[in-house]
Amino acid sequence: ATNIAANTSNITTNTSNIATNTTDIANNASDISTNATNISTNASDIADNTSEIITNATNITANTSNITTNTTDIANNAADISTNATNIATNTSDIADNTSDIANNTTNITTNTSDIADNTADITTNATNIAANTSNITTNTSNIATNTTDIANNASDISTNATNIATNTSDIADNASDIADHIAADADTNIGNEYNTGSGITGGSLEITDGGGTESVNLISTDANNNITAGLDGALYLNVASVSIAETNTTLSFDGSTNELSYTNELGNNPAVDMSSLDDSAGVAANASDIANNTTNISTNASDIADNTADITTNATNIAANTSNITTNTSNIATNTTDIANNASDISTNATNISTNASDI
Repeated sequence: ATNIAANTSNITTNTSNIATNTTDIANNASDISTNATNISTNASDIADNTSEIITNATNITANTSNITTNTTDIANNAADISTNATNIATNTSDIADNTSDIANNTTNITTNTSDIADNTADITTNATNIAANTSNITTNTSNIATNTTDIANNASDISTNATNIATNTSDIADNASDIADHIAADADTNIGNEYNTGSGITGGSLEITDGGGTESVNLISTDANNNITAGLDGALYLNVASVSIAETNTTLSFDGSTNELSYTNELGNNPAVDMSSLDDSAGVAANASDIANNTTNISTNASDIADNTADITTNATNIAANTSNITTNTSNIATNTTDIANNASDISTNATNISTNASDI
């Protein structure tokens, strides 16, 4: 804008100089015409007076010098007019270039402003996504820790089960060995030799008869103060007359609220046996809770994985958009750099033209 104003002023000044030069040319032409008239007059006067001829000759010489000077001035003015015309054409071209550059810079500024707004929005979106991902990572870390604990507990249970299986396998082997020993002890596998043929009790002794004969076992203890004896039929009976206190249970009950087994005898005693250690309902409930938590964690992890996958896709899209914007901005910066260089060149050219115009003026 400053260059345009300066160029406009220069054009006005040049126009004024051209008008002045035109006036000078007209004045010179008038002077030439006047001189021609004087020469004619002097020629007439020469015939009348030699002294006047000498004087006129001197005047002619002076007039001839003036004509030569005026001719030089006309030539110089013509050159100045040509130079000013060239400067005006150059300044007009520079003004057009500057106008085009200003328009391009305005467009580039608008584009850069839009790109900056897009980048700002993308940065905000990325910050939101990063915060969401950080939260998801924290949740996943907590879930992984919980799952790790559950896996450790399961590993312990699996180890315990493996021990129990090994124990059961050993017991099965022992049972198989016992069965084999039993078969060997029987000497045969004839089922006819394996059942009892008679049983009874005689004089307090239990008698079992099979294919191998009769076996007898005494059922009456030889300990002192024993009140059990054999009856007339050989069976055992308690001699109540010789027993001072009879210990018999009258009631038996189980309290589910306290997990205690109790009984009452004829003396009114009701001792209780604590069976709470046999209650594993808490462990079952805890396992059920762990299973429910694991199920919830698995569902949460699946949801988090889906969210993370969506976030990764969104981030990839944003990165691609940012990459495109960076490329566009780089191109715009290169264009602006070129425009700035062109403007600097135009400013230098305008400065040269102004200097030239000042010199011409």
